Amino acid sequence: MLEIIAFVTVLSLSTLVFFLYKLMNSSLLSSIKNISDIEIELKEKGKQTTTIKLVELIRQCKNLPDFLHKVSGTPFLSPCKYGSCQYSGIVATIETMKILQEKGVDPLKFFGVSDLRLKELAKKEKEVLRILSLQMSALTMDEGQTHHIPKPLKSLDDYFHQMKQSSYDLWTVARLAFQSTFQRDLESFVNVKQCQVPSNWLKQELFMESANNFRTGMECYVLKCFGYMKNMDEALVDFT
Repeated sequence: MLEIIAFVTVLSLSTLVFFLYKLMNSSLLSSIKNISDIEIELKEKGKQTTTIKLVELIRQCKNLPDFLHKVSGTPFLSPCKYGSCQYSGIVATIETMKILQEKGVDPLKFFGVSDLRLKELAKKEKEVLRILSLQMSALTMDEGQTHHIPKPLKSLDDYFHQMKQSSYDLWTVARLAFQSTFQRDLESFVNVKQCQVPSNWLKQELFMESANNFRTGMECYVLKCFGYMKNMDEALVDFT
């Protein structure tokens, strides 16, 4: 009798495990199917707007910058709203995130970013501003800018404005803000095996020099998503 009960218990557990396995795979396949159904409008200057499947566009693109510029419709090294033409890739990244969001795709998950990990390490805004104020004062002293003493920070947007006035580039400013908020570099939150684009695209962009437009665009977008930046476009405009 005990052997029969044990057998039924094992059978029930096996059935449960199999059911959960099928459910997980069904959800995953459904997610992938939803992404494969999404269409993107390509808007190239001087050309008629065309529509293409997102998965097909990924196949056609050479690398991540190519993908971002095509989705966003932002030309390479063109004058942009954030200032220098060098920042066109940042605009392309942020606009791509917005477009994906509008299409019902979670842009963070699309690029393999763990929002749960970000939530675990995110500091309170008051603490972030305290840390950034200390770092700004240290930078001012190191560079001998005694004529430009940082004012008390009111918000993260205010931090971007003040650093802009001190002629810091957007790459440096965004990275410092992200590190101070989440206690890690962006790379620590990205799992290239979980993204919807070729993993080598992310590896090429995230593990190269610090002045990288995709990293900076993603850092700013995450700060906006988590409520630290209130008016992102206004805070990022006119960097040199």
